[in-house]
Amino acid sequence: PADLELYVSYVRGFVERYNGDGVADMPGEVRPVVGWELDTEPDRNHTVAPEGYKGRFSKAAFETPAEYAELFLRSAKAVRGVDPGATVLLGGMQALDTSAGQAYLEAVLAVPGVLDAVDVISVHVYTEDREAGAVLKAVERVRAMAPGKPVWVTQTGVPAVGKSKWVDKNWQGKMVASIYAELILAGVERVFWHGLVDPVAPASGVSLERHSSHGLLVRAKKTGLPPVPKPAGRVYQALARELAPLRRDQVEEVVVEGGRMLHAGEAWLVFEGAAPVPPRVACVQDLLTGEVGQPGATATAPAWLFQMPRCVTLQAKATSGQ
Repeated sequence: PADLELYVSYVRGFVERYNGDGVADMPGEVRPVVGWELDTEPDRNHTVAPEGYKGRFSKAAFETPAEYAELFLRSAKAVRGVDPGATVLLGGMQALDTSAGQAYLEAVLAVPGVLDAVDVISVHVYTEDREAGAVLKAVERVRAMAPGKPVWVTQTGVPAVGKSKWVDKNWQGKMVASIYAELILAGVERVFWHGLVDPVAPASGVSLERHSSHGLLVRAKKTGLPPVPKPAGRVYQALARELAPLRRDQVEEVVVEGGRMLHAGEAWLVFEGAAPVPPRVACVQDLLTGEVGQPGATATAPAWLFQMPRCVTLQAKATSGQ
C-alpha cells in the first residue's frame, strides 16, 4: 500500500467488523471470521508492480520478501490487537514448485519476528499431474522450512478439461478423493477446494481450460436452474458426509495390495487403484456416480465401503431419490 499506516488502520476496522465480539460488528452477522490469510500469493506477485502503482515500495520488484514480511508483521499485529484469538496465516504461497518460490519463502521466514507471528503457513497448489504428489511436495517443502508450524492448503484443485490425455471429469473426481486422503494422512488440518462452480455453462461454446474447469459443480444449460454436480462434486459431498464427523485419530491407512484405502470410523475409503473388500462390508458406493451396490472381491477408487446399518440408510435415500 502507498500509505502503510492507512492500510493497517483498514485491517483493524475490517477485522473488528467481522470478529463477532459485539463491537461494531457487521449487522446480521451469523458466523464470525476466525482466521485471516494476510495477502495472497506474494511469491507469485512480486515481480511486477500493480497498474498505476505509485507507492513507496520499488516498482522493479513489488513486494520483495522484506516488503512482504513488513506488511505481514504489521498486519498480524493489527489483527491480534482487535481479535487476540484469531488465527493468522501467512499469505498463500503458490510457487513452491520453483527454486525462486522456495527462496522467496525462505527469505520471508528469515526476517526476525515472522515465524513467531505465524500461526499457520498457507499453501496454494494446483496440478495436472496424474497423481497427487505435487500437492504433497508443496506441504513437505514448507514443513522443511518451518518445522513445527501447521500447514493448511487454502487453495487446491485440478481441471476437468486440459491438455494431458488423462484429464477429464472422472479423473478430476478421482483426484478429489486422492488429494483429500493424502493430505489427511499427511496431517494437514484444513484443505479448501478451488472452486465451487465452473464459471460458464457447458453449452455456452466457451472453452473450459485450467482454473475455469476446476469447479465441483457446473452451471445448468438452462438459465435459472441450479448448478449440477460434476463427478468431483459427488465425490466431495460423499467425503464430507462421512469424514466431517470424525476425529483425525479415527482415520488410518490400511495396507492393501493393488490400491490404497483408509479405514474411517465404521467405513473404508478406497482412494487409489482397486483394493480388496473387507469381510464386514455389505455395500459399495461408487463416488463418481453416487450409486450403491453389492460388494465384489475388490472395489475401485473412488469408493466408500460400508457395513449393513449404513447400507440400509444409503439405499433408502437412493430409493427416495435424495
